[in-house]
Amino acid sequence: MPEEFKNHQLVFHSPVVFVPRLNEEEIIKVADDICQRLQHTKDKASDAAFFNRLKEKMPENIIVLEREIYAEDSEFVKEAVDLLVEG
Repeated sequence: MPEEFKNHQLVFHSPVVFVPRLNEEEIIKVADDICQRLQHTKDKASDAAFFNRLKEKMPENIIVLEREIYAEDSEFVKEAVDLLVEG
């Protein structure tokens, strides 16, 4: 792990993948960067085309579920965990 992330909290993703949780200053920079990039994305038709193409070309063994909730929402987390346990 790079030295700059040694004092960060680690987030578990799998038995072999842990990633450092960004601190407040770092996550704000990420949010600012995303907002800056999204300012140029005003074409809903091309956004829809992008997501439609992903769904169209996704391998059959990958199920695409669309939800109108945040990934950190407890409802989403429960559903994701349930799906992982079932799988």
